[in-house]
Amino acid sequence: MKKLYLFLFILMSFFSYPQDILWEKSYGGIHADYLFDAQSTADYGFILTGSSLSNKTGLKTESVKVI
Repeated sequence: MKKLYLFLFILMSFFSYPQDILWEKSYGGIHADYLFDAQSTADYGFILTGSSLSNKTGLKTESVKVI
């Protein structure tokens, strides 16, 4: 029975295809980060909303907060 499962697992790996990577960048610090929503924009980018438990650590992308 184990050989059958192993055979099926190997067989399935030949028919599965890799998924396209849409996002490969991380933000935040050493604590948990949560993504709430992701939407595509008109210029083929993305806008993301979420939160972080890392307080003031992590990647800062702008020098001045612009509203």
